[in-house]
Amino acid sequence: MKIRTLERHELGDLWSIDRAEVIDGMYRCVDGELVLAPVHYDVQGWPAGAAERTAPLLLDCFARGASSCGAAAA
Repeated sequence: MKIRTLERHELGDLWSIDRAEVIDGMYRCVDGELVLAPVHYDVQGWPAGAAERTAPLLLDCFARGASSCGAAAA
């Protein structure tokens, strides 16, 4: 896996990532221990309006000196 710091102009590309997934288990902390609990979520992609709400926040963070990393199969 290759991990690198993203440049400002790449932040808008985040919304092109296909984040569809099925989640069948979720860990919860119970009495200080992680316990796998069965769940079922069929995530079809980004929530409506996510890009419009989040993109300005990411750009503001970047302008303040924050960085974002991306990872891809090598």
